[in-house]
Amino acid sequence: MKKCIQGGEHINPAWKPQKMVLVRDGDSEIWIVENPGSLQGLEGKHVRVSAEIHKDARSILIKSAEMLKEDSK
Repeated sequence: MKKCIQGGEHINPAWKPQKMVLVRDGDSEIWIVENPGSLQGLEGKHVRVSAEIHKDARSILIKSAEMLKEDSK
């Protein structure tokens, strides 16, 4: 996850940095995170966020985030 966001142009010019997204549980709806630094260290984790939603741009501005307890599967 971190490598996709960071990119790998130093290894291969085609590996451009990608935008961070949030995938909503349930319907797997994807939202572009406008301020990815707000989720630093939470990449790939289940989180609960408070956010400002920009439906036209399909993006969100994270106001706060907390990691949820991992499933005990």
